[in-house]
Amino acid sequence: MPVVLMRFSGYGEHYDEYLRVRYKVFVEEEGWLLDADPKLGRCTEDPADQCSRFVLARSDSPGNAAIGIVRGTVTSRAFPHRELFADHLDRYPLNRLSPDTIATVNSLAVVPPFRRRPVTVTGYREPITTARALLIEMVNWLRSEGVLLIVASAVPIASARLFGAIGFAALDPFQKYEQGRTVLNMGLVIKGTPHSEAADKHGLIGEEVSAYLTAQHRAATAGRGLAQYIDEWVANRQSV
Repeated sequence: MPVVLMRFSGYGEHYDEYLRVRYKVFVEEEGWLLDADPKLGRCTEDPADQCSRFVLARSDSPGNAAIGIVRGTVTSRAFPHRELFADHLDRYPLNRLSPDTIATVNSLAVVPPFRRRPVTVTGYREPITTARALLIEMVNWLRSEGVLLIVASAVPIASARLFGAIGFAALDPFQKYEQGRTVLNMGLVIKGTPHSEAADKHGLIGEEVSAYLTAQHRAATAGRGLAQYIDEWVANRQSV
């Protein structure tokens, strides 16, 4: 059953399916207290959605059900959960980046039957997990739009490992956020964007921002690799 990835923006034709997957995973499964309509089995619209980009994964099976989602938002248009990153973005060199070169990625979700197992995804030669395909597709889309830095709050544990596997660095240690959820703030410098050469000349991206992320990652993980940091965090939590 090949999985097909579909891009759309704002309140596009697939938006209702996005809201239903979001409800199924985050409200029904995870128990998050999101604005939602249980009778319709969907979350309600987020004001940031009209300014966002979405990738939806659809199973090529009877019914062509939506099985996964992710949202990306350029921060010049809207900035969901800005408070998690404000401290970093106010510091040099990130404070020299234009908001239209920064994006946030969130609402990455895959329904249980397709979670953490490789599947055939249209456009990929080898099997890949649906979540990884969604995230890579969003990063590539944002790269093509000239985004230079992506920030994200990964909800442990699988999401943190996935973000780390494609190059995201930890910006902070694990921390509690809304409704007691634990998140790991992360960042990714995108290389090879349409604007990267010009940005490098003006010191807006490249080595300075990469060095900042590397330093923050080292401080957040106490010098450990991300996998080791996560494993030790999990072990310490389970021993409490």
